[in-house]
Amino acid sequence: MRCDFCADACCQHGVDVSVVERDRILARSTEIASRVALPVAEWFEAGLTEDEDFPGGAATRTTVVNGRCVFLADNHCTIHADPHYPAVCRGFPWVDVETGGPYQ
Repeated sequence: MRCDFCADACCQHGVDVSVVERDRILARSTEIASRVALPVAEWFEAGLTEDEDFPGGAATRTTVVNGRCVFLADNHCTIHADPHYPAVCRGFPWVDVETGGPYQ
């Protein structure tokens, strides 16, 4: 998916994913690997942040490569159409309720 609304702003910093989502992505790493520039072991930042708001009670972030989420290639998300696409990504583009424009 190409996001012309926010110019892939969320992808510039990586994306928060729950440990459950991370594990779903890693379970399909064989089919995803050809679409991603880094080895599987480098798709997510090291360590976890405990957060009860995330499924599984913890989260991590996707790795950033050259100012883009590791899953962004050729200006589109390589896992957007996949069933394991992270929930926070499905929520974009977020809209600022006060301005009606992209949340920044």
